[in-house]
Amino acid sequence: MRTISPEDVKLLARNVYNILQKKNKQKISGPDLDYGRQNIVMDIDDAEFENHKKTFLETLGADINKIEIETRNQNDSIKWQSERLKRLTASSFGRICKLRKNTSRANVVKLLLYSNFKGNDATRYGHEMEKTAREDIGNKLNIAIDECGLFISPD
Repeated sequence: MRTISPEDVKLLARNVYNILQKKNKQKISGPDLDYGRQNIVMDIDDAEFENHKKTFLETLGADINKIEIETRNQNDSIKWQSERLKRLTASSFGRICKLRKNTSRANVVKLLLYSNFKGNDATRYGHEMEKTAREDIGNKLNIAIDECGLFISPD
């Protein structure tokens, strides 16, 4: 009778596990007609869309200095929240750049426009400590640090 070493038992268990994993692996055949670039459905005609797009883009660059001043309360400012919804922010830029060609943009747009994120422990802590941190670093560097609002690139 042959004695099996603990290493052999581990190797055998790993091989059995790998075989079972391969059998249970789901086969993916690619996107269907309701997924990816194929699912673009417009509820308005092209001319009306272009008109809305042009008007919207003109309002985005309206007065970036005024918006910066009016949004200095950031999370406490309704204006800050509404202006952020209209723009691609640094917070979401990475996620959008990393989208695959087949990934539906509709869900990403819904997430950006209709997210109900109210913060988590880390963001609440940051919001609560922002004033203290600004004062502390200002004292340490011997400079005055002013509050700022939403900075918008004119490009």
